[in-house]
Amino acid sequence: MAGWSGRLIDRANAELVRLRAGRHPLVPGRAALRDALRTFPVDLFVRDRGVDGLAPARTGAVGTVERWTDRASDWAATRVRTAAHRRAPAVVVLHGWLAVGLQMAALRFLMAPLRREGLELWYPWLPFHGPRTPPGSVSGVHCLSADLPRTVEAIRRGVLETLELTRWLRARGQPVALVGVSLGGWIAALAAAETAEFERVVLYTPVVDPARSFTESPLVGHIRAGLAASEVRPELAAELLAKVAPIGRVLSVRRRHVLLLGARHDNVVAPESLRHVATAWGCRLEWLDAGHITAQWSPKGRGLARRWLGEVAGTAC
Repeated sequence: MAGWSGRLIDRANAELVRLRAGRHPLVPGRAALRDALRTFPVDLFVRDRGVDGLAPARTGAVGTVERWTDRASDWAATRVRTAAHRRAPAVVVLHGWLAVGLQMAALRFLMAPLRREGLELWYPWLPFHGPRTPPGSVSGVHCLSADLPRTVEAIRRGVLETLELTRWLRARGQPVALVGVSLGGWIAALAAAETAEFERVVLYTPVVDPARSFTESPLVGHIRAGLAASEVRPELAAELLAKVAPIGRVLSVRRRHVLLLGARHDNVVAPESLRHVATAWGCRLEWLDAGHITAQWSPKGRGLARRWLGEVAGTAC
C-alpha cells in the first residue's frame, strides 16, 4: 500500500510541477551552455576571494521561531530555537525543489522532536525559493530549469551558503548536523564532500546523479522539452550537470556519520545511483517503502533520521 500511494503521489507531483514550472520556461541557447562549460571554474565550491562570508542577523521572531537574513545578500532562513543553552547543537535542514508552505510544514513536523531533545533547527531558503523568489515567478522555478548555467550556479550558491552557515555556527561554538531532502539532499551531499565539519548527515532521496535524473525523471519533463526546443544535445547538458554531481566525489565527513535514505518507488532518483554512492562512500543506506515525495513521511525514515541526529545531542530521539 505504501509503495502504491508513493507512486501515485509522485505522478501527481510530476503533473503539478509541469503545470507550475512549465508556465515559466527558461531556455538558453546552445552557445550559453558551451560558454558556461568554458568559464565555470574547475572547483565551483571554493569561496570567492574578497567576498565576505555569511553574517546572519535576526530580523523578526514569533515565539521560538525567528527570521534571519544577511543584509549583504538575499540569503534568508528560519531558526527554531531550543530551550537548551546558547551553544546547543544546530541542525541545518535543506528543503526540496519548489518548496511551498505544505512541504515546509511537513519538513518541520519531521524535525520537530529534535527541538525537544535540545537541538536548534535552521531552515535556510535555497536560491530562488521562498522569499528569494524573483517577482512574478514561482518558488524554485529559477533554481532548476533548462537554463542549465543558471541551474549550476544555483546549486553552487546553495552549497557555498550551506558551508558558510556551518562555519558561522561552529564559530559560535555549536556542533552542526545536516539534513537534505531531494534538491536539498543534492546540495547537502555536495557539502558533505567539501568539508568534514558536520557531526551527522542525513540525505533523503538526494539527487546524486543529476544528469540521469534530468534525462529520465517525469518530474523534469518540461526541462527536457526546453532543452530539445533549443536543440541542446543531451551530452552537452550532462557535461554541465556533472560539474555539480555528488556521484564521483569523495566524501569528507566520516562515513559512519552519513545516512542515505532511498525510496524503493522513486521516480526521480535511480536506486542504482544511490547504491553506487553508498558503496563509494562506505556509508549506511536504508530503503524506505515509499516514493520520492512520501519518503520523508515514512515512519521508518523518521525514526532512523531522528535517532541518527539525536546522537549529536548525546541522546536518542
